[in-house]
Amino acid sequence: MLTLREIYQFVSDRNNNELKDYYDKGYDTLKEMNKRSNLLTLFILVLLALSFFPTFIKDSEISGFKVSIEIIKLLCPLLIPYFLLEWCLIARRRRDEICRIQDIQNTHFQGGTQSIYTQYS
Repeated sequence: MLTLREIYQFVSDRNNNELKDYYDKGYDTLKEMNKRSNLLTLFILVLLALSFFPTFIKDSEISGFKVSIEIIKLLCPLLIPYFLLEWCLIARRRRDEICRIQDIQNTHFQGGTQSIYTQYS
């Protein structure tokens, strides 16, 4: 991964056409990170619900696998920290990507005062 200094050097050395492509790729990356963040949020909420209310789940079979309350009680505490960590890492990457896009927008495309944060909050 590039440091912020390397990214700013890259941005300052490019012309507007190359920066437009970089901006578009960054914007698409930001959309994908938002989708993934929303999906992880959903998984976290489902896992929290399963971990707090495991008695509502009866023994069932999903795709040929038997799922019991013991498996749910065992897996939920293991998966919740992993998904929370992944969610925090995505939030950090999103913040960095927003800063890069905002910098390109303000310095090279006369983005003015409109903030990209309002579009991705």
